[in-house]
Parts: sequence; C-alpha cells; structure tokens
Amino acid sequence: MNVEHLWYTFSQHGFGASRGWRVRAASAGYQDAAAYRRVADLVQYELPQQWVATRDDATCAPVTLALLATADGARFLVRRRYLGRTWDGRPGNTGSHLVGPLPASVSARDAIGTWNAAWWRQGDSDLAASTLLLPPLTLPLAPGRLASAETLDERLAPVVAALIAAWLEREHAAAGRIALLGRPDDIATVLWAACNALPPAAVARMTFSTYERGIDAPGRPLVCGVYRDSSPPELRCVPPQPADAAAIGRRATTAAYVNHVMPLLRDIKTTRRVVDGLPSAAAGDVSTAVSDWVARLADRARLLEDPDAERLPAGMSVARVLQLALHDATIRTRAMRECANVLLQAMRYAMARAANEAGIAALVPLHDGFATWQALVSAVDAGAVEPAVAALAQLIGAGALQQDTTLVAQVAADVVRGTQWPAAFGADAAQAQVVLR
Repeated sequence: MNVEHLWYTFSQHGFGASRGWRVRAASAGYQDAAAYRRVADLVQYELPQQWVATRDDATCAPVTLALLATADGARFLVRRRYLGRTWDGRPGNTGSHLVGPLPASVSARDAIGTWNAAWWRQGDSDLAASTLLLPPLTLPLAPGRLASAETLDERLAPVVAALIAAWLEREHAAAGRIALLGRPDDIATVLWAACNALPPAAVARMTFSTYERGIDAPGRPLVCGVYRDSSPPELRCVPPQPADAAAIGRRATTAAYVNHVMPLLRDIKTTRRVVDGLPSAAAGDVSTAVSDWVARLADRARLLEDPDAERLPAGMSVARVLQLALHDATIRTRAMRECANVLLQAMRYAMARAANEAGIAALVPLHDGFATWQALVSAVDAGAVEPAVAALAQLIGAGALQQDTTLVAQVAADVVRGTQWPAAFGADAAQAQVVLR
C-alpha cells in the first residue's frame, strides 16, 4: 500500500511562481494547491523561544516527529527540522517532510518507531531543479533506531511510568493534554516505551509531537514535547488531572497496571507481545478495561514469581491453563516450557483419537473450518507452538472442537498441576502416556 508525502522548505524551486516558502517536491496526491492547504499548518517549524537562529544551530536544534490529526479526523506523520541558512545565505531555513493521510493500520507505536528512520528527507540537495514529483512511500514505513531498542533506559523509566498513568487517566476523561518538557530524543524514547507498554486499544487515539514551540501548536497533539535542555523530561498535565475520590480510585488501578508492566520493559519485545495479547477495550471505554488488563498481568506475574514453579494458582480454570501455557509465548518458567511441549503432544493424541473415532469431517463446520484444521495439524506436526495455538483457538471459537477441547484442557490442567492422568481416560490412559513420552 502506498502513501502520499511532500517536502516543504524555503527554496528557489518548487510549486508556485514565487521563490521562498513552498512545497519543493511531492508525490502525485499533493500536486495541486488544494491538497497542500489542508496540511499547511502542520509543516510549520519554529525554533524554541530562547533560541537564536545561527548557522551552527542546524545540528543541535530540536527535531519534531509528530503524529497529528486535522479537523476532519485525518492523521498525518511529519518530521520537521532546522536546516540553517537558506539557498541565498540567510539564517532561518527549515524543512518539513509530511506523510499522509495515514490509514488506521498505522498506530502511534508505528509512528514513533520511525524516529531517525533513514527514509526521512534531510534536505533537497539531491533533487534536480526540475524535479517536482516524488514517488509515493510504501507501507509499512521502515522503522528507525528506536525500534531496535531491546530495553528501556532506566533513567527514563519514571517518566514512562508517569506517562502511562497520565495517558490512561486522560483516556478516561477524554479531555486534557500532556506536556513533556525536555530534549526531543529523550521524549521520543519515552513515547516509544509507553506505546509498547500499552495495548493498541489504549493508544488508538494518541497524537503526539517530540517538539513544539508551545503546547497550543497547530494540530494540538495530545502528548506534546516542549524543548528544555535538561534530562530526564518533566511531565505536566494540562489542565492538571482531577483529584476527586473517583479519580483517586481509578489511579489505584492504573498504578497497579504500571507496577505490572514496567518490569517487563527490561525486554521491550516481550512487553509488546504481552500487551498485544490483552483484550481490546470497547470504543471510547479504555478506563473500564484497565482492571481486566491488571488481572491478566497479575496472572502472568504469579506464574513468573518462581522460576521453577510447577503449579498454577489455585482455582485457575482449564481455559486459563490453555491460554497461559500456550498462547502467552512470553512465559519462560521451566514448568510452562514443559507444559507447552506436552500440550503439543496432547493435541496430536486428541486429533488422532478424534479422527479415528468420528472422522475429521464430524469435527469441522462446513464454512472455513477445514483449512484451519489443516493448519492445526501441520503446526502440531512441525512442533510450532504459536501457530498451533492460534489455529486451536480459532477452532474452539468457531465451535469446531468440543469433546477434544475438553480432553486437551484436562490434559493441560493435570500436567501443569503435576497430578496423575484422570481415571476417566480409561483404556486411553495408557496410550496417552505412551504418546506423551
């Protein structure tokens, strides 16, 4: 899928008759003036108020990476920077590379992940005077160096925790904005970590900027960076978030979420897998989902408390055994690793038994179940845990597996709890143990 983009700067070449501030080059969707007018405010860059424009500032002036929305709800990603002198030797030149409108599939996490990506334009010295047309960009947008980070800088951890909490409260209120006062590279890292520590549903409405001259800049990003030459950044809510009893209660739940998710950021990829597995919130109702997210993170935390844990918490249902033992590939305890392997074998046994007794056709609905069943068989035979679980979950959700779901769940529960095979297996118990060896 392609996406439109443009490069805006002070130039003697480009669209329009007069030299000066203009679109220097653009893809086909921005070849007419009306398309540009829609985003004209989003490409404007201003140096910090205390900054004096000199030739040397080009290398140290704050850089903007912003995900912004227009009044009609369209979203755009823009990178702005100070370039130093103009083509005719005057200080004050800037350049803005704008991409969009973006499809809904491009998340805030994707957007901040492009920080310092190689495809962002740095200038127009590579463009011939007659070059006005740029080829479109291709989605997904290639990430930059942040996306390769494996852990969070501990120096920034308190700010990330504060941003997660403030953003969840902001989502509940559906009002207010968050300011981050600091250096753009620190702010970008904080945004990247927070977007990886929150489920996609929680940041679906997030807009942000790593640097604006003031919080009321065009586009009014909900999380706005304002330059201050200090580290780590300071977080402020505008206006201050309420301190009534209801808000205090919500913050206790939010604090529990932060306490569970922050240790995971020692491994950002693990964090991403965990939070992406949390259930989606209803539209506009993130706040009521936080309690559920906390409960699910607490389940996972209990399993990880003891590296040699052999038992699941008392009272956990067999459905949760299946979900936690297989679907959450981030669980690294020895018991869970062993359980995943045992469950693969148990599925193989269950499928063989079902196929022999009733035939595959009796288990599969007439719609698209057969292809999913084949995918499950192939994944189990290959020993591929995650594809097997995905296919199994799809079949269970479609009602295609009933008796065998009970069998596999019972096997899972007994193996994880370390109990013996249930007597209900009868004559099949011996065969099951042979297969499972």
